[in-house]
Amino acid sequence: MECRRTSDVHYAFHASKTIKCSLVRIGGSYTHNLGRDLYAPLSVTLSGAAAHAFDTHAGMVASIGSASFAGNASNQTWGEFGATLNAALPQHITATLGITGTTGAGPLGTSVHAIAGVGYVF
Repeated sequence: MECRRTSDVHYAFHASKTIKCSLVRIGGSYTHNLGRDLYAPLSVTLSGAAAHAFDTHAGMVASIGSASFAGNASNQTWGEFGATLNAALPQHITATLGITGTTGAGPLGTSVHAIAGVGYVF
């Protein structure tokens, strides 16, 4: 925030806030054990979901002089997807490889993330 100076008649400041919205999401996942087909301790999981954010309020306000402007955030719809491959290794160790991502119109765009992990089962 910028402080008003008495000699500056065109002062400006902004107060940042968080975005608030209501969200509805529906999705599902399917896991298939590949052990019977490949005779190996492998499983694959596929997942997907659709989400919609509505009643969105940006909460950002900017002021220039005596004029104030409120930020507008629009309702958004996006999809989520993912796939993982899990393997049981000897000595109680597990390994995971996969991808997750989201895709949506406009400013959301598409993003994909890779997953790699190693775990120990007690």
